[in-house]
Amino acid sequence: MSNLLEKASILLTPTAYDDGKILSVKPEDGTGDFTFTRNSSATRVNSQGLIEDMQILSGELVSNGNFSQIGPEQIENGDFATDSDWTKAAGWTISGGTANATSAASGSPLSQYVDVGKTYKITYDVVSLSQGAFQVDLSFSGTALGQLVTTTGTFTDFITSINPALSIRAVGTTTGSITNVSAKEVGQDWSVTDSDANNYVVFNGSTARLKFLNTSPVTQLTTSFVMTAGKKYKLTVDVLTVTSGGIKIDGNGISETFNTPGITTRIINPTAASAINFYRATANVDITLNSVSLIEITDDTNLPRIDYSPYSGAGTCGHWLFEPQKTNLLTYSEQFDNASWINNGVTINANQVVSPDGALTADLLTGVSGGFGVVKFSTWTSTNKVASCFAKKGSTDLFKIANASGGVGGVTFNLENGTITNEDSGFEGEIENYGNGWFRCTAIDTLARSGTFSLGVTAASESIYIWGAQLESGYKTSYIPTSGSTVTRLQDAAFGAGSSDLISSTEGTLYAEIDIRSISSGTFLSLNDGSSSNRVIFGFISSTGKFFITGSGSTSNSQFPITTGQFNKIALTYKANERKVFVNGSSVYSSTSAFSMPTGLNELSFDSNGTGSQDFQGSVKSVAVFKEALTDAELTCLTTI
Repeated sequence: MSNLLEKASILLTPTAYDDGKILSVKPEDGTGDFTFTRNSSATRVNSQGLIEDMQILSGELVSNGNFSQIGPEQIENGDFATDSDWTKAAGWTISGGTANATSAASGSPLSQYVDVGKTYKITYDVVSLSQGAFQVDLSFSGTALGQLVTTTGTFTDFITSINPALSIRAVGTTTGSITNVSAKEVGQDWSVTDSDANNYVVFNGSTARLKFLNTSPVTQLTTSFVMTAGKKYKLTVDVLTVTSGGIKIDGNGISETFNTPGITTRIINPTAASAINFYRATANVDITLNSVSLIEITDDTNLPRIDYSPYSGAGTCGHWLFEPQKTNLLTYSEQFDNASWINNGVTINANQVVSPDGALTADLLTGVSGGFGVVKFSTWTSTNKVASCFAKKGSTDLFKIANASGGVGGVTFNLENGTITNEDSGFEGEIENYGNGWFRCTAIDTLARSGTFSLGVTAASESIYIWGAQLESGYKTSYIPTSGSTVTRLQDAAFGAGSSDLISSTEGTLYAEIDIRSISSGTFLSLNDGSSSNRVIFGFISSTGKFFITGSGSTSNSQFPITTGQFNKIALTYKANERKVFVNGSSVYSSTSAFSMPTGLNELSFDSNGTGSQDFQGSVKSVAVFKEALTDAELTCLTTI
């Protein structure tokens, strides 16, 4: 086989690509490379089996975006090994590894200097306390205080300093001992401005709590990174809890509000240099953030996709993926707790397990009332009839996708063994294994009825994990994520490879290993001269394989058997008075009738004639062009699976 491929003048395999280019293995001078366009982002399954967006992305731009960074120790002699480094007010002494308050008057401090305006994680042990209480103070004014401690134990406070002294003070007349005092900075690379007693931000080493009760001053939580005007960024904000109100980013072309728990992703385009500044959107704000992420999108348009689905572990082979324009009509494809989804007898717990893209964003759906708990979105129409969702077993194996309007029906899937257990009348189901217990489940309404998109379990108390819902027309395509609006992925197109030196009009062979999608209007691969007057093409139209050879105004064409939904090896030879088609090692067509040959063939394209008509749709493992008509033995060898 390898010796046979050495005879090819053009050879394409899923290897190298560049922005706007699919690079051929042969020839090496670039004349066999394809121009590629899509003009939109798109997803693929990568070589690790994870779904990823084919955008060119920067690394993470927000430092300490998960608020987990802890700085070095700021306290000297925190274990009180010596009587040094501390300023002792009346009533305080240091001895025997403890600092001791003996009938210390209320407000009497034990203190050390720290930096102003930083947030600290402060811990200390109270080893004895016979009267009074202890309290951390970073203000000397009573506005940056820790918890009131009235018993022994280990205590932790997160406080932003507004005075250069960290004090542990007596509250009331106090007698007791403390040790192991520690202060470490948290919230690095974030700044808090204009805080007062009622407006504050607290970093606790894993989250950030924003509490804005006053309207003035305008307290802000600000990243250290500054965005550049005219660039494009992907902002992701993970809100842990919302006790009240909402926070916002507003200015320089950005207007976003965050007031519900869960992960929100936005594409933002600043009009001037700007940091990410969070401040109050409403009165009485009390919100806790898990994390903030910012990534620059440097290109998201014309990157070809080498796809590895279905993924079967290390060593899975990739293929070029070509798809038509499709729109995901579900505005929130991953956030099932969003108000755009109508909760009907279920609970949704967000971000419970790792999803097929490797992030902790999959939700748990649990039925709580009725026989069939669902989350539904009223978008299923007569033309948008292909519904899919990634699902993973929870407490039950069974998962259902349905058109639930008036009990129309749907498809039930088994998430234990990856099978379809039921297809209601007028429905067809598909299920694909994505690894780690995840399956992509698809329900197709063959009768194209309008109704309600529904996801659910089959009974109360049952639960499953869900992620990545999609509703589209035609047939199921790669995942299109949405977050707030419908999203359209545009058509993949590849054309312009080859030249008259690489493609013979006298005789030749066109070969491909492809999985062709079933398209009624036709999907083709062609050798052509940029028109329909001279071309050699094969592909799929309606329900059968098809070839055409056009030259001098006449056409030779014939159908041949082919199965969609699987990879087929197809080869078509042409020369004067001879045309042959081989599929998967067998001859499926042969003719020796007279025929006018095409002239001027100079381009290999993933369409019917090099003009973007009937673009190829499907997956491609290899394409080869030979400047000779291969023999039957060679065709058998080339196409045998």
